[in-house]
Amino acid sequence: MSSTRQAQKTQQAQTDEWRPERVHAMFRRFKRGPDKKKRFIGQQPDEVIRRVVREHPIFYLGSAVPLLLGFVVLGLAVWLEGGHALTGSIYSALDVIIGVYIIGAAAYCAYSIYKLWWVNVYIITNKRILAWRGFLNPTRRETTLDKVQQVAVEQETLFSIVLNYGQVEVYLAGGKPLSLIKVPDPKGVRDDIQGIHQSYLASRPPKAVPPPVSNPAMAATLENLGKKEALPTLPNADTKYAHRHSPAKLRRPLRRFGGPLRIECEVTYEAEEYTVMYVTRSRWVLAVQLIIPVLLLLGCLLGALVARVIFGVFAIAFVALLVVIGLIIINYVDDVFILTNRRVIDIDRKFIFLYEEHAETTYDKISEIEVISPNAILLALSVGNIVVNTQGNNPNIHMRHISHPFYIQDKIYQIKGFKEKVDKVKTENKLKEDLSLWFGTVLSTLENKITSRGVPNLQSLDLWDAVERAGEFGMRVVPIGESADYPNIGSGKIVMQIPPPGTAMDINSPEKPQIQVILSKRQ
Repeated sequence: MSSTRQAQKTQQAQTDEWRPERVHAMFRRFKRGPDKKKRFIGQQPDEVIRRVVREHPIFYLGSAVPLLLGFVVLGLAVWLEGGHALTGSIYSALDVIIGVYIIGAAAYCAYSIYKLWWVNVYIITNKRILAWRGFLNPTRRETTLDKVQQVAVEQETLFSIVLNYGQVEVYLAGGKPLSLIKVPDPKGVRDDIQGIHQSYLASRPPKAVPPPVSNPAMAATLENLGKKEALPTLPNADTKYAHRHSPAKLRRPLRRFGGPLRIECEVTYEAEEYTVMYVTRSRWVLAVQLIIPVLLLLGCLLGALVARVIFGVFAIAFVALLVVIGLIIINYVDDVFILTNRRVIDIDRKFIFLYEEHAETTYDKISEIEVISPNAILLALSVGNIVVNTQGNNPNIHMRHISHPFYIQDKIYQIKGFKEKVDKVKTENKLKEDLSLWFGTVLSTLENKITSRGVPNLQSLDLWDAVERAGEFGMRVVPIGESADYPNIGSGKIVMQIPPPGTAMDINSPEKPQIQVILSKRQ
């Protein structure tokens, strides 16, 4: 009876494990388990929370600003009322308005702080990283630790450095990075993630390898079968800027913008993404844009030399034109299109260093690439426009006045096909790895069976047939006597063998294994 109840309990537990559970994920992220320990919703039985990260407390103050402003206005109203600067009816209406505002601001402050502290959390466990955000529309993104490729930290402003907060970017294999934004002690969070990741990798079982095969020919065949093909590569345009790269920072294009300001690009790369080519506009565009400012500059120079009375005016105009020419050159240099191994990016900087816009599209979204030559002169100068048309709602990329547009068009198609080649090679290498493991296991098993063969059945065979059959198995027959206990069997037949059929014997010994037999004899 007890065994029946135990089986019922086990079945009920298995059923409950797969039964959907109603949880209030909008209001809470954690709950207390039977062991009184805090557990997050969806936590696995063998999963351990290593660190819970929330946004920096400084951002809670921003939520309290409207409430503090309400108290300031209230204090100002009380001061005015004490001085009788306004009529009493105005004070009554003002008190009501301020009271309603303070109540609303307090509700907003409580809601914002609740959302920042209790709802927006990042959870790091011994198995995965979770980013859980949102109140009325909660979202949860997670990744397992085996997908982590690199962890970087970004602190863009002096304010973030002083208060020690920033963004932690977790680069993943085959996906966009997981961002932990506005977190306190970002370097400590990064170090924790890296340490947990290393512990996770160390705890994983070693990768399966095929068992050794002693036969040289088979081992060579197996090694040739498992030989992986090298992945195709593309040139890396950031190689000459490699000294600017730091593993602790976000991965970005290493080319700088803003001329002498050396401004970093705001584009963030994925784990395996890198720059293949920087595409700029034709130098003829720069030459055309500089014609008028340069002529005016020469005119100011001549004017300053001739008209000595208004020398100061020409000098100011000369300096202004130098600034204009510098801005034109910087704007030309910063007007860049970036071809990575994964996407096409259009960089458009506004006001040199104040703002940056960029449009992008991945190669799998490209439907066609069109080259347009505006006129015969530009065609003769090998200058044209490239339009990268995309599918769906993805933005089209317009590259205007590009040198050698047909060459760039071919390169974009070449990079577009590169990813397909890489995926194909990766699939083939994975297949080779699996086949090598499978065949290695089979060959090793067969080799062991061949090395330790079972003794053949020699019953009822005459001596010479038994010798021949045993020789096929790498063994020899040794007669040790005759027996007359089998009158129904003709003389010279084997009636008993030692060891019996099926016994495993090592055939690689210096001497062939012996099978001792007893022959039949008629009286």
